[in-house]
Amino acid sequence: MLKSIICKDKVSLKDVIARIDMEYENLVLGFTPCKEYEDMFESRIYDGADDYRLFYRGENLKSIEEEKLYFPELSHA
Repeated sequence: MLKSIICKDKVSLKDVIARIDMEYENLVLGFTPCKEYEDMFESRIYDGADDYRLFYRGENLKSIEEEKLYFPELSHA
C-alpha cells in the first residue's frame, strides 16, 4: 500500500511507482490520485463497517461519490 506522497514540488505518480523496489501485483493507494492518473487505477467501494463516519451537509455530498473521492489513510484519527 502506498499511503501518501509528501514532497515540496508536484511529482509524477508514475515516477513514484517506478521507484518502488519490490515485486507486487497490485498497488493500493491510501489516497485519491489526481485526475490525470485515475486511468491507471480501478476504484472499489470501501466497506469499513464501523471504521469510519462522514458527517456532511449540503448538495456537494453527491460529488464525493461521483468523483470517487477517498479520505487519505493518514488523515484517519
